[in-house]
Amino acid sequence: MDEPDEPVEFRDVEVFEDTWFTIMCRIHGVRVTIPALFILPGSTVWSRGDRGTLVIPRRLAAEAGLL
Repeated sequence: MDEPDEPVEFRDVEVFEDTWFTIMCRIHGVRVTIPALFILPGSTVWSRGDRGTLVIPRRLAAEAGLL
């Protein structure tokens, strides 16, 4: 069984807006806001215009409708 805090990796993520506390991005065509606190090691996206990998806890991905 999957653990809620197990990391989930998404590739080809595009960040279209960022603040001190969140990034707003597109993952699999879905626009989501991710709290910066939950961006895990292995991520390569942080700022507007970045495109790459986003690693977040499984629980957050499920709550955002990404799984």
